[in-house]
Amino acid sequence: MRTLSSHLLQHRRLALSLLLLGTLVSIPIQSRAALTRAAGAIEVSQNLSNSSDMSEAPEIATGNGHLGVVWGERNDQKYQVSEATVGGNFGGKIDIGSADNPKVQFADVAVGSDGTTHMVYANSNTIYYKNKPLNGSWSSDKTVASDNYPNPVRMAVAPNGTIWVVWRDADGTAVSFRFSDNNGTGWSGGSVGGIVFKETGNMFWPDVTVDQSNVPHIVWYMRSGGDDKGEIKYADWNGSGFTVGKLTNDGSTLADQDPVITTDGTGVLHIAWRKSLGTDWAIMHARRAPGAGWTDITQIAQTAGNAGYAPAITADATGAIYVSYSTFYNGSNRRIVMVSKLPNEASWTSQNITSGDWDTRTALTSTASGTRFAHLAFQQEHRSQDDGEIVYNRLNFGSAAGISADPVIENDAASTKNTSLSVSFSNVTGDPTQVRWKWDAAPTDSSSDSNGWQTFANPLTVSLPSSAASTCRTFTLFTQVKNDTMTEASAKSDHIIYDGAIQATVNVINPHLDQLTSRFQQGAMNGDSQFTRETTVKVAINNAGDCAGLSTFRIGSNAQESWPASTTAVQRLQIVDPLILGRQSSVVTITDALANSSNVDISYYYDPRTIDEQLNAGGPAYTAGSLTLSGENAINQTLSFSGVDVSDAIYQSITNKPFWGVWVAASKTQYTEEETNTDSSPLRWTPIQVASPGASFSVDFSLASGQGGTSLTDYAGTYYVYVKFLDGAGNPSTKTLISDPVTLTSGYSVYKTFTPVTAKK
Repeated sequence: MRTLSSHLLQHRRLALSLLLLGTLVSIPIQSRAALTRAAGAIEVSQNLSNSSDMSEAPEIATGNGHLGVVWGERNDQKYQVSEATVGGNFGGKIDIGSADNPKVQFADVAVGSDGTTHMVYANSNTIYYKNKPLNGSWSSDKTVASDNYPNPVRMAVAPNGTIWVVWRDADGTAVSFRFSDNNGTGWSGGSVGGIVFKETGNMFWPDVTVDQSNVPHIVWYMRSGGDDKGEIKYADWNGSGFTVGKLTNDGSTLADQDPVITTDGTGVLHIAWRKSLGTDWAIMHARRAPGAGWTDITQIAQTAGNAGYAPAITADATGAIYVSYSTFYNGSNRRIVMVSKLPNEASWTSQNITSGDWDTRTALTSTASGTRFAHLAFQQEHRSQDDGEIVYNRLNFGSAAGISADPVIENDAASTKNTSLSVSFSNVTGDPTQVRWKWDAAPTDSSSDSNGWQTFANPLTVSLPSSAASTCRTFTLFTQVKNDTMTEASAKSDHIIYDGAIQATVNVINPHLDQLTSRFQQGAMNGDSQFTRETTVKVAINNAGDCAGLSTFRIGSNAQESWPASTTAVQRLQIVDPLILGRQSSVVTITDALANSSNVDISYYYDPRTIDEQLNAGGPAYTAGSLTLSGENAINQTLSFSGVDVSDAIYQSITNKPFWGVWVAASKTQYTEEETNTDSSPLRWTPIQVASPGASFSVDFSLASGQGGTSLTDYAGTYYVYVKFLDGAGNPSTKTLISDPVTLTSGYSVYKTFTPVTAKK
C-alpha cells in the first residue's frame, strides 16, 4: 500500500459539488485517517472455477446463511455458478446460462432473505432471469427484457422480495430497469417505460441496491460526451420513476468512474468509486443516511498507477463497511487490496489480500451473525500458467456482538385472529432498555408505529394496524432496540398472517340440476337452485382460501364433521321437512384452525310434485296461451309464445315470477294432452329457462332433442312440439301446449350448435 504522497497532497483540498435537494453543496474530500486496527484473517481460500478457460467477472451475494457466486467463461461462452453455506466450503460449479460475450456482458447474482438465489445475465440482445429456492432446483430462463447488447446487467432483491434489474445499452444512451414482484414470472418498466435516465453521452457502469424501505437506488458515471463527462450520478425511486442527481461535480480531468453502491443494516447508503489523480488513482467512499444528502466523501485508498477496474463494496447488518480494489505492485503485477471500517471506528484499515501475477476484478458481500465475515470473490490470472480463475476468500473480522433482539410474534405462530399481539424477544444481547417498532417497514426517527422509543419489555403487547381489517394478509413487524450506549444496527423482523374471519361460501343446490332430457314421471332436470321437489336439498361449502385452514362444519342439526384434508369443497344432503311447504331454513356453522367461527343462514323452498294443480304445491297452473314455431326448414326452431296465463302458488309468491321455464319435447307422433301425462309416454322432455317469464317470450329449441338419432341429417319428417310450464322445483304443469306440425324436408339446415343439449338420462 502506497503512503500519502506529495502528489496526493495536491488533491486533499479538492472540493466536490453535490446536487442535494436541488442545491449544489460543496463538500471537501477528506483524506485517509490512520490505519490502525488488525486486518481481517483469511480463513478460507478456494478456487471456484478451476478451469483452463478465461474465467472472469465474478459477482457474489448472501442471504439467509447462503452464498452464491456467478462468473463468465470467455471461450466456452457460458456462465457458471457455485454455492455454499456461510462458514462452509463451496460445492461444485454448474453451467447456468449461455453467453455471447461474457467479457463485457457480466452476469449478476443476489440472494433473498429466504435463501433463494437469483441470477440475471445477458446473451446478445436479451436479458434472462432464473432462480433457485434454498435447497431447491434452478428454474427455467425467464425473459426480463430485450435491448441493444445490454452490458453489464446488475440486480438487487428488496426486503419485500421485489427484484430490480438495471443495465446500460451498447452505446450508453440510457440506463434502463425492470422490476418483478412475482418472483421473476413477469417484469415491468412501470409508467416510465423502464428508463431510469437518458442523456447525451456514454452512460457507463450502472449498479443498484435496495434499502430497508424497499426503495431502489442506482448509480452510474458519464464515460464520454455530454456536459457531465467524468461525473457520477445517482437515481432514487420515487414511486413511479427515478429522481436523478449528481454525486460529483469536479470536471472530467479528475474523472470519477465505476461507482458501486450498497446499503448497510441501518439503512445508510454507501458508494465507492475510483477517481483519477493523474498518474495514480484514488478509491473514494461516500455515505447517505435515510432522508439526508451525501456526506463524508473520503479518499480511502490510493492505487499505484491506474486502478483499471471497478472497486467492490459491501456493508453488513451492523454497519461494518468493506471495499476491495485492484492495484499495481512490483511494477507490472496486480494484487487485491481490501479496506474496512467497523462500527464506531473513525479510521479505515487496509490489508493486502493477494500477491499474484494479475489479480483484477473483485466482488464482495458480508455477514455478521455472531462473527463478522467479509466474503470476497476475485479474478486471478497466472499469466504464464492459466488464463484466469475465480477465487473465493472468507475473511474473519471478529465478533459482531453488540445489542440485538429478535422479535417473535405470538410464540412464533404462523397466523392469528387477534389484533392485539404478544411479542417476545429471543437472542437478546447487549441489555436493551428501549424498543421501537413499525409494521411492514423498519422504524426510523421520523416514522414508527410505537410513537418513538418505548421502554423495553419482554414480552410486550403490539397492536396490528387498522389495515388488519383486510383478513388473510401477512404483516411484518420490524423492531429495533437500544440502550444508553448502543443502538441495534438494523431492525429485526418477524411476520404473521392475520385471519380474523372464515373464508368460505355456502350454496344451496336443487338436487335436479343435471340439465338432461327426462321422461314425464322423472320431472324436469333443471330449475331454480334454491327449490326442491324432493325431501332433500344439496348444501355446498367451498373453501374460499381460508388462510388458517377450515377445521369443522355442521349443517343444521347434522353431526359436526371435520373438514376433509386436501379438499376445497364438500357437498352434503340436508333433509327437508315434508310437512312444511315453501320456505325452510337452516344454519351452517364453519370453524377454522384459529377457532374463527361463522354461522351462515341458508334458505331453501320445498315444492313437492302433485298432479292436482288446485293444491298449493306441484307444477304451475297453465290456463291459456298460444305457440308459434318459426317454421323454417331448419332443425333449430324458435318457439314464440303469446297470451300465456300461468300461475304458481309457491314459486310465484317467493320470486314474483309465474313460472321458471318451459319443458319441451318433440315427436313425429301426435299425442293427446292426456297421453303426454302418462308414465308410459315415450316423450323425452328438455328444460329451458325463460329469462323473463310472462305473457310473451321466445326460446330456441332443437327438434333433435330427445330423439336419439346418430346424425343431425337423420331428422327429416313432420314434428309436433309439446310444451309444459315448470316451476323452480322442476314440477311441470299438467296441461300441455301443443304446436301445429312443422315439416323438415331433405336438405334442411343443420346448425353446428343448438340449444338445448340432447343428452339422455
